[in-house]
Amino acid sequence: MTATLSVRNLITLGMAPFFVYLLNYVLLNFTQAMYWPIPVDTPMHALGGLAIAYSAAHATRLLEKNNKLVIKSMLVKIFIILATVVFAAVVWEFYEFLHDYFFGTSYQTTNADTMKDLFMGLLGGLVFCVAAVRRK
Repeated sequence: MTATLSVRNLITLGMAPFFVYLLNYVLLNFTQAMYWPIPVDTPMHALGGLAIAYSAAHATRLLEKNNKLVIKSMLVKIFIILATVVFAAVVWEFYEFLHDYFFGTSYQTTNADTMKDLFMGLLGGLVFCVAAVRRK
């Protein structure tokens, strides 16, 4: 097994999104978060976008380190990271839709809510990218 696909690296790639998912699950299922004055859903989507962006950036670093990928432009790196975040946000919204459909929940109350969730995920990814660019 190469260093790129080691168990440690795979765990590192999935850790941040998993913890955001776990936090979201605990808040929605074991607390009264749905009745809080500030909806938990909105910041959780932003935090999810941030976590996915972190994982995507880590994946590109691993691939570059092992000479599997060469990205010379920071703009291209940002595009790859944001594309990954948008893809994950869309998949997540499909998950919410299917959960509502099959289990009668109400994760997606309106189209506006879905669009807000997608935007917040993208915003979390943008925050990560801005912070990463400023750090360099």
